[in-house]
Amino acid sequence: MLLHNTTRETLIQANRGYAALVLDAAYCMGWEAYRVFSRAEIMEILRPLGIPTKTVLVALRDPLFGGRGTRNALFRLPAASTVRKTVGGDREATARDALDKTAFASMHAYRLAVYACKVKNEPGYYTRYQLAKGLGVCKNTTRNYDKKIGHSVQAAYKFHPLSDEDIDKLPTERQPAGKYFLFVKHPNGHFFAPLLRGIALQWRAKNIAVQMVEQVGNLYEAKPGAHAESYAAA
Repeated sequence: MLLHNTTRETLIQANRGYAALVLDAAYCMGWEAYRVFSRAEIMEILRPLGIPTKTVLVALRDPLFGGRGTRNALFRLPAASTVRKTVGGDREATARDALDKTAFASMHAYRLAVYACKVKNEPGYYTRYQLAKGLGVCKNTTRNYDKKIGHSVQAAYKFHPLSDEDIDKLPTERQPAGKYFLFVKHPNGHFFAPLLRGIALQWRAKNIAVQMVEQVGNLYEAKPGAHAESYAAA
């Protein structure tokens, strides 16, 4: 028994990733749902995974564990289906990938493992912002994750024709880097150019077609045989 992939993602997005990590780790070590345990007992069972004490203590504060008492608190391990229902996970998404034991060494390692599962099971078009928000990290971190795991990442674009009226509305000064560009269909080789009225008019005057390009995200796919062999080393 393990958490469903979408439950992991939902908990991480809600800043409850430590709870997800410890739940999955307990399941991984063979504990069954509804087991009642103390802090000392879960520390002992998770010791071989190298999970820091602080991580476990933070996780046990989450209401999912139903802690009772103070000094001698007892906790209950919820079922994965109960966790999914409680946090509002997607009931139609039933995948629950196994994680390598190195995925529990830190929150960083756990996020990396969850991200690897997402791209493997849900390849498609995403913006860096979407992926970063879902993992609670910055966009550069997702780039590092892709390199570590070995994802195939390909830029994707939409092409928009430009009328004379459209060109008149283009900026006259260079703007901060964004998702819009010009696409110049030069007979000697097509190329991208900054989104500027002057550039569009220059090439139009030479009877060379110009379009506006919108970057709509990247296509993310897991390369055959690529995986994060050691999440802890990331």
